[in-house]
Amino acid sequence: MWNLQGEEVRFWQDSKTTRIADLAVTREGTELISISEYDTILLFDWETGNESFIHEDENIVSFSRSEDGDFLLVSMSNRELHVWDIGLDGPVMLLTYDGITRQRFVVRSCFCGIDQTLIASGSEDSKVYIWNRETGVLMCTLEGHSDVVNCVASNPVRTNMLASGSDDCTIAIWG
Repeated sequence: MWNLQGEEVRFWQDSKTTRIADLAVTREGTELISISEYDTILLFDWETGNESFIHEDENIVSFSRSEDGDFLLVSMSNRELHVWDIGLDGPVMLLTYDGITRQRFVVRSCFCGIDQTLIASGSEDSKVYIWNRETGVLMCTLEGHSDVVNCVASNPVRTNMLASGSDDCTIAIWG
């Protein structure tokens, strides 16, 4: 980990990690989250050295953290999305979301909406899917891209705004 001046702040090396396909560090810089194996996520606390793991039955494609840091949204190779509670009692899987098309590409998902009560994901079928986070119900499908939608991102200030990026070389802003 480096600071903004380019100085190394911390170094972590562990034999449990053979590749890192995705990585997140908490805002405080106290916790590192990474895909440590194809089907395992490592949650590592810099301060205490404590480790906890999320083991999945399929390969993990990517993940994203909720703004409050209590939840992890995991995109799976089998086209599912899993929400994990990684708060004080975690990690515990809460819900599974299904419906996206994903076979070859990395497709990223995110928490969005007021209080991050929605889940959004891109898809290889050129659409954006949005689910209710608590019920798992598909709320809507957004159409407008002509190729794979690789990623979606929520606007932290305007909670009714979502951006999606696609292989059609466009970025769409949804409101």
